[in-house]
Amino acid sequence: MEIFMSKFKFILICFAAACAAATGANSPTENDIYGTVTNREGNPVFKAAVELMGTDYNVLASVKTDKGVFLFSDVQPGEYRLAITAEGYKGHVFSVNKQKGKALDASTVLSLVSFKEKMTVLGTRAEMEVADYPGSVDTLKGDEMIGTFGAIEGLSEIPGFETGGGHARNIGQQFTIRGFGYQSEERVIIKQDGVRRSANLFSNHISSFRTEPEILKQVEVVKGASSVSHGGGAIGGIVGMTTKDASDYVKGDDTFAFNVTARAEDNNHQSLSLTAAGKNADRRFSYMVFGKFSKTGDLEPADDEADPVENDEDITTLFAKIGFQIDEYQNLVFSYFDMKEEIETVWQTVYHGQYPEDGPVIGELRQKDTVLTYTYQPDSDWIDFSAKLSASEGYYDRTADFASYNILVDYKNEDKTQGLSLKNVSQYVGNSVTHRIIVGLDYDKRQEDAIYRRNGELSDFGSMPNDYKDLGLYFQDDIFLFQERLMLLLGGRYDSFDRSVDHQEGSYEESRFSPRVGLSFEAVEGLRLLANYSEAFRAPTPHETSSNGPLNPHYWYLPNPDLKPETAGEMEVGFAYTNNKLRGGTSGIMLKGMYFDGEIDKMIAFRTLPDLGESPQGSPYGTFQNVNKAERDGYEFSVNYYVNNWTANGSFEHLDMVDSETKEKVPSAFADKARLSLSYKIPQIDLLVGGNFSHWFKPDQNPESFWFRGTEYFYVKDEFSISNLWIRWKPERVFSSFFDQSFELHFGVKNLLNDTYINARNVETTSRSGKGRNVWMAIKKTF
Repeated sequence: MEIFMSKFKFILICFAAACAAATGANSPTENDIYGTVTNREGNPVFKAAVELMGTDYNVLASVKTDKGVFLFSDVQPGEYRLAITAEGYKGHVFSVNKQKGKALDASTVLSLVSFKEKMTVLGTRAEMEVADYPGSVDTLKGDEMIGTFGAIEGLSEIPGFETGGGHARNIGQQFTIRGFGYQSEERVIIKQDGVRRSANLFSNHISSFRTEPEILKQVEVVKGASSVSHGGGAIGGIVGMTTKDASDYVKGDDTFAFNVTARAEDNNHQSLSLTAAGKNADRRFSYMVFGKFSKTGDLEPADDEADPVENDEDITTLFAKIGFQIDEYQNLVFSYFDMKEEIETVWQTVYHGQYPEDGPVIGELRQKDTVLTYTYQPDSDWIDFSAKLSASEGYYDRTADFASYNILVDYKNEDKTQGLSLKNVSQYVGNSVTHRIIVGLDYDKRQEDAIYRRNGELSDFGSMPNDYKDLGLYFQDDIFLFQERLMLLLGGRYDSFDRSVDHQEGSYEESRFSPRVGLSFEAVEGLRLLANYSEAFRAPTPHETSSNGPLNPHYWYLPNPDLKPETAGEMEVGFAYTNNKLRGGTSGIMLKGMYFDGEIDKMIAFRTLPDLGESPQGSPYGTFQNVNKAERDGYEFSVNYYVNNWTANGSFEHLDMVDSETKEKVPSAFADKARLSLSYKIPQIDLLVGGNFSHWFKPDQNPESFWFRGTEYFYVKDEFSISNLWIRWKPERVFSSFFDQSFELHFGVKNLLNDTYINARNVETTSRSGKGRNVWMAIKKTF
């Protein structure tokens, strides 16, 4: 804290010196108040309304900017207020002090209205405002996750995305989207730049998105079955991560930019990243190269009586993206991502806190993606074409030496994917109707393998190595009527999939068509009524159809080639209200609420077979079966509001998912959650101060307990709260040559009161009580 305060005092001194040395532009006279209104990209905001007011908010004069420039002449010395508004931007009101005999530069930077920035591409494969989308979707900018060391932790701010069931290691972060995620990852889709990846890599020993928040432009989360256009597995939802490019660093007419970002947490985490980006003079060639090193050690839990979480993670990441404009209409983008994590950890990184008595598990986690994207966008309403080729490889390789038991284990999980995606967006504009037609094709070939050696002896999983071959064809027509007040969304996707195990004859083949119908209607200005029905499915994995033998000490697996796909049908209804013209444009609000109700049929689950007796190793036989339906319903409500320099947002979420026959919770209970965030901008120094508060209500547990090895364990029944505070200094004017719009300072305290949080899926006696109080700081500078 002392280091931060000393740096902050220095910043204030620089700020004062910069203000004292400020000089005008356009040769203003000594009685003028003048300035330039720009956006965060440094571009002028045309036709912004600027009002000069007294301290009583009485309007004295008003002008419209010309190329972003405004000027008030013959202004007497004294205190004034300036109110600046522009369509699509947050209104900005701030105080100025006009000194005698000296012109005043009141240049400012406007931010886009927060809910106007919220655009989704993931939900429909074409850009649409979140408020207009007939379904449950949320977005988060990558830069908004600077207070976290991983994407999963950062996404906990999104309603319907739940975390906190693990020990907070980077490699082992539990998550769910509308009920599914860790340990059921085949029911969610995780993508980076359109390339699908496995968060768990089959073994469930890890849970990681394997990315870096610093390279992410935006993350979108579509919840439930409305993400039908992305194919099998989206029963819980889909996470789509889009990476940055050179344009996120190189501004205006510049040709080069260099960014340094350093971050540290007192709960044993440090990172440093460097980014170089550039464009040539004619802007046809661009590049971005990113490198990062981070280190995470032992983690202090919130429970003071619990032992520290033993951990040692060193992560090195390289990301490069090159863009080339072939001609006016054609572009090529090539990217390469390589993340390597060297770790000393435990066998099960989500659940276990301390190293085995014989020492840590030594391992390496790796993710490598190569993506080539071609776009063709001629001056035609009928063609907006893109093609993507990708190759991806992820693996987790570890060694555990249980010397006390004379056991040495080497275990490697591998996942390789090659993919092709084609998409075209056409538009037809008629006298009374507009059609936006989206058609596309996805093809993925995936190879999965697990190599397990115990004292050098290779184990046979029965379902490894295996192959996935998935082909999907999708179509969607967004129909806009009544001057776009009504949007009808009609679409569907046909999927054909083939699953096979290398050493077994035959394969598992099936196909499925998944429909979608949506509606978005503006009943009155700003108020939209939303409705959607869609279906999704999940094909059985080779492990579920083909596992055979003693794959673990607990069960002897038997294959089941007769499994059927899981199917989900879900209805969503709700509303969205947006108004950014309150209080003369200085205040705005967005509300969105969605209720969902549906069923998941033929759910696949492991069941023991007691009628078969005991296996040769004394364990029970078991197999995967299509069991009863699951009923899922709930609602999500969110609000975003700003007035002058205050911003507030909040959300409430409820999810209930039960077995339709027994009414027991599946796969576990979920706690209702409320979240409130509040921030205030001090305009005199461009300092943003804020905090957020999350509260989990008592979960409704059914069953309330379970028995394991003669002991009854009770699921958690308590309510929990976590509070965070943060400060951001991101100058919107030039304080000095160093402290300008290219500099950012972030400081925060996570879990301010050091409160425990136990996810509703855990038992009361668990050691997974959440990360303890964590003071963090980050500095960003672009040269």
